[in-house]
Formats: sequence, structure tokens, C-alpha cells
Amino acid sequence: DLTQKLTELGFSVLPSLANFVLASHPHHSGLAITEYLRTQDILVRSWPNEILLPWVRITVGTIEQQSKLFSALANYLSS
Repeated sequence: DLTQKLTELGFSVLPSLANFVLASHPHHSGLAITEYLRTQDILVRSWPNEILLPWVRITVGTIEQQSKLFSALANYLSS
């Protein structure tokens, strides 16, 4: 489950009934995460707005896409 895996990686995830979640990490801005994921050919959404700066919008994808996302996030967070 997307929310559970993101939580295991240290993210806070807002409850969602949509096909996406908003997630934030206590040590990394949404923009920094978005920029890194873009280098891995993973597209997520973030905002340069002060209120939304910590958040990343992640759309629920296929199992393969989620696996690629989790692997990339784990690599980013461990560096």
C-alpha cells in the first residue's frame, strides 16, 4: 500500500480518497524530492509555495511504478 510504504520511509501522508496522496518528509523539501525523482524519470508534483513546500503529490500508479518509486526514495533518503 502506497501510504504504508511511504510511512515506513519516514514520510507523513495525509489521508486521501483520491488517486493521489500528499506526503512530506521531515528532513527534505518537496521540491528537493521532486528534483531527485525527476532524475530517475519519476514524475511527482511539488510547489514552491511556503505552505505547500514540504509536500509532494504522488499519484497511485501500477505496482511496478510504485516499486520504482520506493526504490528511488530509499536511495535518496540513504544518501
